[in-house]
Amino acid sequence: MKYIAHRGASVERQENTLDALILAASLGAYACECDIRKTADGVFVLFHDQTLERFTGTPDLVEKLTARQMRENLEAVGRKLTLFSELKREDFGDSFVLCDIGNDYWECNDRFFQMLAEASVRVICGVHAVEEARLASKYFPSEQILAFMQGDTVALAVEFQKAGAGIIRLWENWLDHITPADVKKECEGVEVWIMSNHPKTGLNGSEEALIRLQSLGADGVLLNDIRMACEFGKKEENR
Repeated sequence: MKYIAHRGASVERQENTLDALILAASLGAYACECDIRKTADGVFVLFHDQTLERFTGTPDLVEKLTARQMRENLEAVGRKLTLFSELKREDFGDSFVLCDIGNDYWECNDRFFQMLAEASVRVICGVHAVEEARLASKYFPSEQILAFMQGDTVALAVEFQKAGAGIIRLWENWLDHITPADVKKECEGVEVWIMSNHPKTGLNGSEEALIRLQSLGADGVLLNDIRMACEFGKKEENR
C-alpha cells in the first residue's frame, strides 16, 4: 500500500508548507499532498482554505490578496507561506507531489496543466471535475491523475477513468457502501486510494485503520500522520 502525506507531514509541521512536504518525503511518503490556490497577482500558493480566517481570525479571501500580502498576514501570526514555484525536485527524492487543484474561483486551463507538467517536481494532478481530468490527460499519464471524487458512486468513478484518471480517491467513511473492489470491478486498471476519516482518529489515521484498508484492497491511503504510516509499512515489509 502507498502512503500519501495529507498536506505534508501535517502532524509534525505546519500544513502545506515546504517544511511539511520535505519531512514527509524524507520519511518515505510515496506522495506529498498539497493544496494549490491562486492569489490576486496570479501566484500559485500552497494553501487549503478560501480565506485566512482559520489562522489569522480575519476572513481575507486568498483570491483578493497578493502573495506578499498573504505572506505578511500569515507571518504576523507565526505561519509560513510556500509558493508552488519554491518546490524543487532535489528536495523530494523519489516522492511525488500530489497537487489538489480543486478550486472555486479560478479556471484550470491548458496553461495551468502545462505549468504543472513543466515543474521540477514529479506531479500527480488531483482533480475534482471530469473536465479537469480530461485536460490533465493532455499532459500527464493516467497514473499521475487522481480523481478527488465528490460523490460516492461507481458510475462517477467510471466517468473519471474515461476522462483519463488512473487513481480514484474514496473517503474512509464511504467504505460501508463503496469499496476498492467495487470500483476496480468497473474500472479495470485503476488504483484506489482512501482518505483517512475515522470517528476516533479523524484524518490522522491509525495502524488499526491501515490494516483494515489493506484488507479491503486499497492501493494507497492519504493521512496526516505519515510517520506512523511509513513505520507501519516497514513493519509489514519485514513480516
